[in-house]
Amino acid sequence: MPGPDQQTHGHTSPVSTPAGHERGLVVRRSRRRQLPALLAIAAFLASYVLGGLTGSMTGWIVPAGIALFSVLAVIGLVDLARSGPRSTALLRIGPAGVEVPEVATVSWSDLDDVRVRPTRWFPGFSVVAFIPRPGVPVPSIPRSRLQPAHV
Repeated sequence: MPGPDQQTHGHTSPVSTPAGHERGLVVRRSRRRQLPALLAIAAFLASYVLGGLTGSMTGWIVPAGIALFSVLAVIGLVDLARSGPRSTALLRIGPAGVEVPEVATVSWSDLDDVRVRPTRWFPGFSVVAFIPRPGVPVPSIPRSRLQPAHV
């Protein structure tokens, strides 16, 4: 298992350590997981453009398809750019505990368990759950950090 400051599976990155900051593991949105969907959108867009140019597709469906997949491609590219290595961290896991940057830190002593389970609906993905001790309030990741970019 990698150390707390090593990258794993493209989902995390090492924390830079300016003076006075602890090292830890930063969890960000994965760019690699976005690429297959973006490539599929590009393939559909190309098929509509080629279909319109060759005449194999006609009528209103060609400009509608090109418009739809162009908008989806722009949204996907903007979101891909926003989830780069300098994107906002979702979580920072370090010696002090689990931190939701700019929200709060939950110390390890406030956590009862950490569970990792595979997802039922998305093979190859797992979910990590930090279970707090009874009565301990824990912050959530702001919804704005979880949603894709808006154009």
